[in-house]
Amino acid sequence: MALTPVIPQELIDAIIDHLFSDRSALAACSLVCKAWISRSRHHLLSDVCLSPITVPFILSLPPPSAFASYGRRLMIRSMASLPDGIEHFSSIEALFINHFNHGPATLSRLPSIFPVITVLELQSDLIVTFNLLINFICSFPLLRTLTLSRFWLTSPELTPNNLRLPESLRELNIRTPKLNFVLNWLNSLEHTPRLSTIRMYDLLEEHIPSVSDTLRVLGSSLQHLELELWDHAHADIFCEHINFNHNTALRSFTLHNGWPKLFRDLLESGIHHSQLEEATVTIYADRVPHLDLLDWASLDRLITDPRTAFRLTRLTFRVFTLSEMSEVTEDVVQSRLPLCAAHGIVRFVSERERLQSLSKALTGPIARRSWGDLLSG
Repeated sequence: MALTPVIPQELIDAIIDHLFSDRSALAACSLVCKAWISRSRHHLLSDVCLSPITVPFILSLPPPSAFASYGRRLMIRSMASLPDGIEHFSSIEALFINHFNHGPATLSRLPSIFPVITVLELQSDLIVTFNLLINFICSFPLLRTLTLSRFWLTSPELTPNNLRLPESLRELNIRTPKLNFVLNWLNSLEHTPRLSTIRMYDLLEEHIPSVSDTLRVLGSSLQHLELELWDHAHADIFCEHINFNHNTALRSFTLHNGWPKLFRDLLESGIHHSQLEEATVTIYADRVPHLDLLDWASLDRLITDPRTAFRLTRLTFRVFTLSEMSEVTEDVVQSRLPLCAAHGIVRFVSERERLQSLSKALTGPIARRSWGDLLSG
């Protein structure tokens, strides 16, 4: 009798890993045999969303359920309180709290329930006290990525300078009208984590001093910077007061709604940015004349000049248009930068199509889109 060849488990896992985004294929694989179940569930059940709709199903299963065993990213969405059974998800590594109504007592329980959190995202339209937020964040000792979105923070009664952010923190993404509260506290710390990535959104003129101080404090630890101005008219003011020369290890820079001046200012100070490899600019333009706000010829020469300190390997233009049909196409952008195009540096992206595709990819039957995933995609 011929023996059936045994496929090594490592090879099975590697094959299934290639199907990580195909949920129907993963579901089929999980029904093939016992050797295929674990790896299939690893991808199928790694993202879990607890909401008033899903809780009765997910938490009704006897512990330890497959959701608790395989779940690594947990979103708690629109919950008034923590449901019974959530303690079985202690192996969760990424926690997303979306539109929550939790009080201080409930929030204080989360760090002990999820002790190995490395990714934390808080997204809410509610008003929370600044001190409560800072105490909560500092309670996750292994935190590497922190995302704060749409928080309305009350003024701190007493700035908690005695608290320290986790030394492991490397990435900060923040969008809040009270950005100054967070940045001023961060800048006042005696020991600031060596953040390598920071993304700041909805920047107003009043945020300029705090942003400038933050860039100075982070210094050479900062490698990836993304800025979004609330109004492109603020670009001139930012250009006058923001100094990128402290960030000598900068490898990538992304700018939304602030071109051309702020982007050009960074490149012209390129003598300090020898490691700069990638730059991304979002252009809001429906018609070709809108592009002529930028001196394309001088930018083309600056980027390709062999005497320039930095060596861009990719210059991405994300073009966002209000209409489905736009005069601004890839050929139009390429023609504005013939020298860069000849070096294969220029990349054109339809921002509308990119966001639609990313939004669809990040929405599933259990997992919901997180703002952090959207902005880093």
